[in-house]
Amino acid sequence: MCRGPGATSRSCCGYLRWPRCTCARHDRAGRIRGGRALSAPGPGPGGIHLEIRPGAHPHTRTLSWRLDPDTGADCRESVRTGAPICPAGLALLAAVEAEFARGAQRVETLLSPHDEVGLALATVAGLRREGVLRGAGPDGADVVLLARLAADLDPRENLLPTLSGSFHRMLVACGLLVRNTAGDVLLLETSYKTQWEIPGGLAESGEDPLAVAHRETLEELGVELPVGELLCVDMCPANTLRPDLLALVFDAGVHPPSLRQRLHFADGEILAAHWCDEERVRRHCTEVLAGRVGALMDTAAPGRGAGPLLLRDGRRAR
Repeated sequence: MCRGPGATSRSCCGYLRWPRCTCARHDRAGRIRGGRALSAPGPGPGGIHLEIRPGAHPHTRTLSWRLDPDTGADCRESVRTGAPICPAGLALLAAVEAEFARGAQRVETLLSPHDEVGLALATVAGLRREGVLRGAGPDGADVVLLARLAADLDPRENLLPTLSGSFHRMLVACGLLVRNTAGDVLLLETSYKTQWEIPGGLAESGEDPLAVAHRETLEELGVELPVGELLCVDMCPANTLRPDLLALVFDAGVHPPSLRQRLHFADGEILAAHWCDEERVRRHCTEVLAGRVGALMDTAAPGRGAGPLLLRDGRRAR
């Protein structure tokens, strides 16, 4: 069994199902030329051609590649059907591990967010998605930064850490519906936007929705309010200002109008609080929030026990 840099066993890898070693000492799937350029045969007549350059730091390498037309076509078909990408991905994996064997601590690459084949190849090689560099690509296009560290888990042993960087992420916002005995809803006038908001905010890493609602209410209002049943789940697709957002609204109970006089705004973020009927909600909120709050005001009283409303951009999903 080969033990050279990038050597693979178990018929290479159960996930990739390529029955060849891709050690950088061998040229079945690739061979290092001059220590920096590598050319490997692809699934068809073409191949994958890689270049590794010194990175911005001494122990960093920057990786780029191109696919011959036939290899590119086969790889696109693999992405379309969900089949493993071989041997192109394994040649890339061999090149990355050969750099680690030479002392590199980090190998990185930049790809278009629309390059599905490139992103799939990078995943096979264990490169994790680290973020998007806005306007850093050709003609001012966005590019995705992916990298693998020498200390990272071998992707042939556990691919999940590598895949997790490509999983879709969305923001989670948690708000409270605070009502008075007249049926009005509490809205907050803020210093950072013209539209008014309900109390609440975005979840931080690892924070559960109830904790978000408690924390934001105390920070914004200066008082503790009960966080009751979940009233609605509103899926808001991404727009030019933010990624996808999942908005949760909890019942904060019915209070006397005098609650407004008990509120304390400490940091200048909140300018004032207002009791608003449905017409005033529509006038001062964004269309999406007005739809969300209006849907709750139109239904039976919160606490009805019928389960949360399912909304999409403030409108009933079903």
